[in-house]
Amino acid sequence: MNGEVLRFRESNGIPPESPCLDGHFTGNPIVPGAVILAHLSHHLARHGLSMGRIERMKFKRPLLPSRPFAISVAVEANSGKVDFTDDEGSFAAARITLRPTDG
Repeated sequence: MNGEVLRFRESNGIPPESPCLDGHFTGNPIVPGAVILAHLSHHLARHGLSMGRIERMKFKRPLLPSRPFAISVAVEANSGKVDFTDDEGSFAAARITLRPTDG
């Protein structure tokens, strides 16, 4: 997979009625970073990979509910450069370690 770019799309975004948005923030909800990372982890698992350590991550702006978003992972040996985008462009970026999943 070294040198490969994995791309994932969440066409419907996170629904505004999702329990993950409760209290985050009332009247002006944004999708929690942990939820975005859970989506990344789920998609990596479908490719036989798991996320190890987050070496660095920067949120440039919030992701709003119902907004479709995409995740791309440029795989480099045991790490990945991740870009999170929506229709307005990049909203977050990360560098993570990767490892193969067991079976």
